[in-house]
Amino acid sequence: MEDTVLRVMVVDDEPTVGRHLQDILESLDMQVAGFAVDADDACRLMAELTPDLVILDAQMPDPATGEDDRMAGIKVIPRLLEIEPVPMIMLTAYDSAELMEAAADRGIGAYLIKPVERTRLQHAISVALARFRDLQWVSQLNQELRQTNEQLAEEIAHRCSIEEALRLSEQKYRTLVENAPDIFLRVDREGTCIYASPNLESRSACKRDEIIGQRLSRLLCAPERRAALDSVVNKVFSTGETAEVEVTHDHIFGERTYSVRLVGESDGHDAPATILGVCRDISDLKAAEAALLRTQQLSAVGSLASGIAHQFNNMHAIILGNADLMLADPQVPDSFVSRLMRIRKTIERASDTIRKLSALATEAHLKEEEILPAQLVQDVVDMIGAELTRDQVELRLDLQATSPVRADRHQFHYVLVNLISNARHAMIGRHERVLTLATRQQDHRVLLQVKDTGSGILPDNLVKVFLPFYSTKGEHASDGSPEASVRGTGLGLSVCEIIIRNHDGKLMLNSTPGVGTTFTISLPSIDSTFPDQPVPTLDLNAQSGGILILDDEPLIRLLLGDVLLEAGYRAMAVDNAETALELLAGDNFSIMLVDLKLPGISGIEFIQRVQQQIPVDARPAIVVISGQIGRTERKILEGLGVEYIMTKPFDVPEVLDLVARLSGQAALAE
Repeated sequence: MEDTVLRVMVVDDEPTVGRHLQDILESLDMQVAGFAVDADDACRLMAELTPDLVILDAQMPDPATGEDDRMAGIKVIPRLLEIEPVPMIMLTAYDSAELMEAAADRGIGAYLIKPVERTRLQHAISVALARFRDLQWVSQLNQELRQTNEQLAEEIAHRCSIEEALRLSEQKYRTLVENAPDIFLRVDREGTCIYASPNLESRSACKRDEIIGQRLSRLLCAPERRAALDSVVNKVFSTGETAEVEVTHDHIFGERTYSVRLVGESDGHDAPATILGVCRDISDLKAAEAALLRTQQLSAVGSLASGIAHQFNNMHAIILGNADLMLADPQVPDSFVSRLMRIRKTIERASDTIRKLSALATEAHLKEEEILPAQLVQDVVDMIGAELTRDQVELRLDLQATSPVRADRHQFHYVLVNLISNARHAMIGRHERVLTLATRQQDHRVLLQVKDTGSGILPDNLVKVFLPFYSTKGEHASDGSPEASVRGTGLGLSVCEIIIRNHDGKLMLNSTPGVGTTFTISLPSIDSTFPDQPVPTLDLNAQSGGILILDDEPLIRLLLGDVLLEAGYRAMAVDNAETALELLAGDNFSIMLVDLKLPGISGIEFIQRVQQQIPVDARPAIVVISGQIGRTERKILEGLGVEYIMTKPFDVPEVLDLVARLSGQAALAE
């Protein structure tokens, strides 16, 4: 086989896997003799093609039922070897000691874990060929010995075969156990630990000989919980069903939290003879879940804080403004002045508290840095990849080179973890579980995609999924839905959208029920961002006219009207955008004070309508009044030519000074 081109037969029901293997084999100067999609097809081609090597998938469809059989590849090995003994390589999507032992027992020379890499495939082929040559050599030796003393040779060959298979099996099992991230414990029917994997000593403060002979419940649980664990162990022995428990603050693992999966091991009889406990450290996962929950709770508090701050800022502005008016009135008795000053000082302290509360609902504390999206995706995959494997989710990465973006790394880490978590939950109970993470450049924007093959989202729910407290998980899931077993707060996607919007980005959704869902994040790349342009200032010295006030709060309108009228200005106050537009079209106003939060229309939308409907020479200078303005809104307002942004609560001198500076004169006489 070494002097000619190696002919390989591939047995896999996934065309993409077959093409991928073909590309790698051809790059190694090998030839794909043919493709088979199931066991019967493989046997037929084996007889027709007589390949030099077979690569077959462990999981293939059953020809009779069409359903996937996890052990189909194992079952067909004897049939193939009976047709033509050749080296074989097992291809599998998950790392299973049971699968590998079964494959080795049936003559598999090597195995590969998907996705397949060129170097690993090349090594596996070398190992399979070498092992096959060794087997051929042993076979030839056995034949020669059989000619000399057939009976003795048969006995020796049989013993050697058994010992070699046992050694290989033990070596594979030992290698797997010693290098696995999990700790393995074996328990007998008395609940006593009879085995502990060697890596126990490197992952805990205990020695293996201290563990052997002790009851599992005593090792893992506090006294008050031991009876419950003993009950679980007894149930596994009696029913053979797998069970899983979480343990924390135990004798072995200390302050770490472990998930212990209890799997019955049969000795050939119906009931398990022993139980294998697979102990996996989930401390980091639990911490991440707790951090995610805290973030969602803070987001809810932030939304509440935003609404509270808006109402209190209005009230503070009214109190502070009226206090200033009274302080400016010479007829106010001196005894009242000190009281008014105390009121004023108290309101200022209250306003400072509200500003701090408002910080929960704004993007003022973003810690932006230059980030490569592909690296960010890889960092998230490194953290949660084990969970995807445990859930039997096939991960596909399509990370193309892109420009960097400016973003808060921790916030976008949260966004990706949340979207991936939603994808995992959507694929619960699905036959095909494929998660695709992709990055690519699109003009001056960078796109990040999270695509799943889950249950999809119904069209009626597409507009609801970004609403706070809307959820399709847990108690909100439909009857019989797999997502009923998953807890959801209904805040994840709404928080993700806020984070992305605060980074001048967009979160787009495309979903087909029964097919899957794709979330696309669009962010401006660094090469597309430009420094802010200076906002032109209008020359109002030559203008004359009144001041128009647009605010939905009656007391704010009354306060501003009183302040401006007493200062000698001509002022009008309205509570809705339509009336304001009618007044602007029919009267001459030099300045307009606009509240950013209006009923039915935002202040930004109103300013855009002013620019569309009012001629340039008739437009007033616009001042925006708001209790809180985010970075994105501020940039939009500057781009619209807003002269000034005044935050609530404001005081009377601030209002009068601003109007005087914009008008270019001490007063606009009636």
